[in-house]
Amino acid sequence: MIRRITLLAVVSAVLAATPLFAQMEFPGEGLNGHIEGRTYYSATGEFSVHIPVLAALNGTVGDTPNQVIFADPISTYITIVCYPFDAAERGKLDVQGPKQYLQEYFYNYVWRSFSSYPGARYETDARFQPHLFDGAFFTYIDLPGGSEFYPPEYRLSFDTPPPVAKRGNLMFIHGDIIYVISMELAERMTHANHYNLSSEEEDILLRDRLTAFANTIHFLTPASQ
Repeated sequence: MIRRITLLAVVSAVLAATPLFAQMEFPGEGLNGHIEGRTYYSATGEFSVHIPVLAALNGTVGDTPNQVIFADPISTYITIVCYPFDAAERGKLDVQGPKQYLQEYFYNYVWRSFSSYPGARYETDARFQPHLFDGAFFTYIDLPGGSEFYPPEYRLSFDTPPPVAKRGNLMFIHGDIIYVISMELAERMTHANHYNLSSEEEDILLRDRLTAFANTIHFLTPASQ
């Protein structure tokens, strides 16, 4: 119990010290988007979504003009990033089709935001689901030392290498936006002493969680015609 309280305190301090995103207990101020009750409205005006964390459990909501992060120190680290989808990109989509287009977009843009982690790698067996959001692309990334549930201040006291975090990513297009939803598999850290899921089981779990969360998004702009 003492170890858990210490870890939660450290994680909360790390989240509060993060300069790139406005940290807040909701409802509150400081966001680019806004919150009404238990719903977050994006700064772009493109979507709203039910907030998947609780302030009572040290949950936080932080955003920039095109990104929102939902986090708590127990089980949740989810980001939604909105990339603009202009006429030039739509031309590529028309030529390549959604599967190839989203796959190349991941490699050319999304992967770069993770590749700075030493030893980071993505699974080559990415999955495409044509009937989800008119084409959705799932990818999975391993990040040594990249867990939001195992902060650097905590692991400095250990001589062993930091554990490898796993993120699942869901990409799809709606209207003039490419959505990238990323989610860490918290159990790799929080249940490490008795964790035994295979890589395939992890992928299935992340896919199901990402799909369930994405289905809570309410789009405020129409889909592409």
